[in-house]
Amino acid sequence: MIHPTVEVEIPRALPDTETQHPVLAQLRKVLREHMRINPRLTLNGMSKKCSVSEPTLRRIVKGQVKTLITANTLLELLIYLSKETDLKKIIARYPGPIGEYLADHLDMTVEGGPEHKVPEHLNQVLNDPTKYLIFKMAANSCGVSADEIREMFGMHGLARLGELERLEVLVKNDDRYFADMGSFALSHDLFVQNFKATAEFIKPDKLGQIPYNNLFINFSRSVNLSVYQEVAKIQKEALKKCLKLISADSSKGPIPMFVLAAVDTLSHKSAAEIDEK
Repeated sequence: MIHPTVEVEIPRALPDTETQHPVLAQLRKVLREHMRINPRLTLNGMSKKCSVSEPTLRRIVKGQVKTLITANTLLELLIYLSKETDLKKIIARYPGPIGEYLADHLDMTVEGGPEHKVPEHLNQVLNDPTKYLIFKMAANSCGVSADEIREMFGMHGLARLGELERLEVLVKNDDRYFADMGSFALSHDLFVQNFKATAEFIKPDKLGQIPYNNLFINFSRSVNLSVYQEVAKIQKEALKKCLKLISADSSKGPIPMFVLAAVDTLSHKSAAEIDEK
């Protein structure tokens, strides 16, 4: 008997996927196997649960996607499929192109320590700059107090703190609040908003009080693609070293440090798109 809820017919013979990116080819196999095990599952239902559009899912299943999806979109889909929220466990569960792609593109978008938790609901909960900053401070080993929140954000901040506590993403220990995880990852769609919110705490007037009291820089040049890629690579390797250093237990202290970094183009086009001209 054919179930009427099945949306996609899976052909016996797979079409040629040699022109597909290896990540998409592996993802296609993962999705098709998931649908085989769950024959009543519809792509529409899957889309609502994993926040990936139905047309995108359909094209992936049919092998019609040639452009690689973002690492964050891939992660959201795999969280749904695996029912797992630990990034490192997700990477281990999908060895090969998928695991390598996630490790390469998401390992540094996760804030905090080695246990990379990515709860499905966190993007919705922290889709507010004040909530994000409160949670960011609470995710540090020192946590944050209500007095500190009031000093930084006033009564508005205390109200947001109360919301986060009611949602049980923050826990109170004595007079301080802590996140219910040591690290977290949010959607790339929220990155610019959160970057701007964090940048508000850059203090130019404090520059030079002591060596490396703070550091900020903004420069740009017109370069070729190979130089662009080399700069991005250098930046990434330096940030990996920084992340390893500040994540060590021996590095714990009272200073709520943040690091902001970005490499992109002063254009609505990406470096690859500009280079195609």
